[in-house]
Amino acid sequence: MNPTKQIGRYMLPLLNVVAINHRTGWRAWFRSGYDVLLINGHKIHFTEAEKQQYDTALKEHELVMQVWGMCKSAGLRA
Repeated sequence: MNPTKQIGRYMLPLLNVVAINHRTGWRAWFRSGYDVLLINGHKIHFTEAEKQQYDTALKEHELVMQVWGMCKSAGLRA
């Protein structure tokens, strides 16, 4: 499962994010935040608030997958 969530101004599947790097140096001086690399090679920019939204959505997805796994191992069907 790869749920699509609204993260700030972006609508993106959560698991399409490959890496998130904090901006440093002259790039951070012009525009602070995070560089986000997607699986298709594109880069987008997250602000601090968008990074928090992404982290929250990812934690929620991890919990849902844990519960789903427990239900599946208990023999419940979807």
